[in-house]
Amino acid sequence: MNRKLKYKVYDQLYSVFHESSKCYYCGDLVAGFDHCPPLHYTWTKGTDYLYENRIPMYKVSCCSDCNSSLGNRFYGSLQGRAEYIYTRLHQRFLEQLASPYWSNKEIQELDSSLRIAIENNELVRGWLERRFKWLREVHLIPLSIKQDCLDLVLTRQYELKNERLKSV
Repeated sequence: MNRKLKYKVYDQLYSVFHESSKCYYCGDLVAGFDHCPPLHYTWTKGTDYLYENRIPMYKVSCCSDCNSSLGNRFYGSLQGRAEYIYTRLHQRFLEQLASPYWSNKEIQELDSSLRIAIENNELVRGWLERRFKWLREVHLIPLSIKQDCLDLVLTRQYELKNERLKSV
């Protein structure tokens, strides 16, 4: 059976848990559905295995970024998938999150190319902060995961500061 046909057959077995114009995981704009467990897992294990082990089959509205980040990774719950997204976003965008904050006055004093780069970084950081806020409020990300992600950002900020000091 080819992939498209498998998708159509197995997709019908999943219950729609969340259908919205916002991604279930991060609140960004929706591009499709995420399947929990992933379709690949269902194809390889078979539906009998899922039913016998009482593994629910849900699909939720999802943005393309979250959907591709999750891929075929198996997490036993939608909460587990949300926690993975929270951690993954911190890892993936560590440089933007660790970069220093600039005041409007400081930005205006820069030449145009540097100013544009910093303004773009601030846009990305704002987009990430909206996604993190959604994840924290909607999915109640555990404190231990929040602390690990904060430690990751603070460590990178410290490394960047040391690199700057060495270059002076």
